[in-house]
Amino acid sequence: MSAAGWQVDSVQTAEDAIDRAATNTYQAILTDIHLPGATGDEVLKAIRDGRGPNALAPVIAVTADVSPERRLACEEAGFTTIIEKPIRPRALVATLVDILLADRAAAAEADHRQLA
Repeated sequence: MSAAGWQVDSVQTAEDAIDRAATNTYQAILTDIHLPGATGDEVLKAIRDGRGPNALAPVIAVTADVSPERRLACEEAGFTTIIEKPIRPRALVATLVDILLADRAAAAEADHRQLA
């Protein structure tokens, strides 16, 4: 992702993902649904419940299963969106840009409301 200008932090286990998300601030987090040690749902829950710097960060589910049932399960779990494996770089960049621009627009709108 360096070609897109983003720094990427990578971990191998759910425990490492949860630990990093508790101490580092990220613009977005991608988590596989199936990780050593836990599921992506458990990682998401720990991030959201931890009240750390990423409690409100967009979290993207990464999975090869993009069935309607999986999509619904990810939505109900609270993932921002889902991206299919194998990850296609253009699809990933487009997804991240959409999410980050939407977050930026929401923040600007909230700032505008505070000023009014």
